[in-house]
Amino acid sequence: MSTLRYHAVIGRDGEPVGLVTEAGPARGAFWDHAEHRWSARPNVVAALLRDPAGRLRAVDRVAAERIARDRLHAVLPSEADLRRLITHDRPSARAEAQPAPRGASLSNEDWLRATGWDLPYTELYQLWSHLGLRPDSPVAAKLAALREFTALPVWRAAPPRLRAEVEAFLRSAEAAP
Repeated sequence: MSTLRYHAVIGRDGEPVGLVTEAGPARGAFWDHAEHRWSARPNVVAALLRDPAGRLRAVDRVAAERIARDRLHAVLPSEADLRRLITHDRPSARAEAQPAPRGASLSNEDWLRATGWDLPYTELYQLWSHLGLRPDSPVAAKLAALREFTALPVWRAAPPRLRAEVEAFLRSAEAAP
């Protein structure tokens, strides 16, 4: 059995904001910020691994463990546990019915439009990593990224709690001197 490959998802500031493990073509696991657990949803893994935006960086197991601990506040499961997860973590019927389209990724509008709101984010602090930002990124960068993201068609399907948090952030940030 071959060793898993590990990839850090790099944010706009050059720092890791997520982790993806790869067990083969479109097979792997990722840290699901919304559910606070490792997940192996094939459509999300496939979209992440396509990486047309160049946001993935190969890392070794030690670096992946450090990223999980320090950046995601999670424990990276053993390789055996990750393999079990990849083999046994069954996606929901909705996820199975809506695979990521060819050529789409988590970083482009086509993937978002094609799958509705199938992103694993329900709160603003989780969305920062998807936008390539960290919670301590400059407010101007956050404003620009949120304005761009909320203009996408998928935003209409965003969870109400996330929409409310983003709208409150935008109002307060735009009102600040």
